[in-house]
Amino acid sequence: MAFQELENMNISKKKLKLLVILLTLIILSAMAYFYIKQKPYYIDSNHYLHYPLQRVAVSFSILSTNETANFTEQKLTFTSKDISIYGLLYTPKSAEHAKLPAIVILPGGGVRKEDEARVARFAASHGFVAFTFDQRGVGETGSIFPSLDRDYQTFLMGKEPVQHLVIYDALSAVDLVKQMPYVDKGNVLLMGESMGGRFTAVAAALDPGIKAAIIVSSAGYGPIKTGDAQQQAFLDSINPDHYIALIAPRPVYFLHGQNDTTIPVQNAQYTYSLANQPKQFIYVENCGHGLCDNMMAYFAKVLEELR
Repeated sequence: MAFQELENMNISKKKLKLLVILLTLIILSAMAYFYIKQKPYYIDSNHYLHYPLQRVAVSFSILSTNETANFTEQKLTFTSKDISIYGLLYTPKSAEHAKLPAIVILPGGGVRKEDEARVARFAASHGFVAFTFDQRGVGETGSIFPSLDRDYQTFLMGKEPVQHLVIYDALSAVDLVKQMPYVDKGNVLLMGESMGGRFTAVAAALDPGIKAAIIVSSAGYGPIKTGDAQQQAFLDSINPDHYIALIAPRPVYFLHGQNDTTIPVQNAQYTYSLANQPKQFIYVENCGHGLCDNMMAYFAKVLEELR
C-alpha cells in the first residue's frame, strides 16, 4: 500500500512539474507577444517595419481658427517622436450634428500643406474631416530630410532613419484625427500623392485601423535585389511594393494620370498588380502628375464609395 501511495505521489509531482512548465511557457509567450506588440520600433526578419498598434495619445495645440460658411479651418501643431509637425484641419459644419468620416492627406515630396489644402477642402466639401500637414523637411515643420544614402547610414547605426519616421508621422496624424470627438474612428482613410502615396501604402499596411488607402500618382520602387543583406532589409522596409498586399482586406485605390512623366503609369500598374482585392485602378486621361482637375470627379466618387 505504501508503494502505491509513493507512486501516486510521484505521479502528482510529475503532473505538478508539467503544469508549472506549461504555465511558465504561457507566461513567457504572453510577455514576448506583449513586448513585440509594444516594442517602439524594429524591422522583422522579413524586412517589414513595425511600430506599436497601441501608440501614445498625440499631443497637439490649435494655433488659429477660421470659420467659413461650410467648414472650420484650423491650423495646429502636433508632436510626433522628436519633432513638432504643422498641419491644417478642415471640419465640415455637419460635424456639429453627427460623427463624420475623416481623411489624412500626405503631400508629395517638398509640397507644403498650403498647396495640399485645396484637396483637403474638396474632401471637406464631401463631408469628410480632412487633415494635411507639412512633412519633415518641408514648410513650417522644417528639419532635414536626408539623402537615401545618408539615411541608410543612420539605419546601419541602429537608429530610426527619416524614411521610417515619416511613416510614424503618418500614423500619428491618423491617431490625431481619431482623437477628435466628431470623427468616426472606424472610418479614417489615408491618402497620399507621389512620395506621399508611397508613405501611404506602407502606413496603411502597418495599421489595420486605417479603413482604406488612396494612392495618387505613385508607385513602389520595383523588385530591387542588392546582394547585401542589410541594404536589402533597408530598401525592402521602405518599398511600397513590399507592403501593398498587406492592406487587404481593406480597399486600395490607385488614381493615375495618362500624361504622368514623373512616375510612369506602368510603374503604378506594377505596384497595383501586387495588391490584393479589393482594389481599383483609375486611369485618368489628359492628366499629368498629381491630383489634376480631371481627376477630381473620380476622387469624389471614391470618397462617396468609402463614406
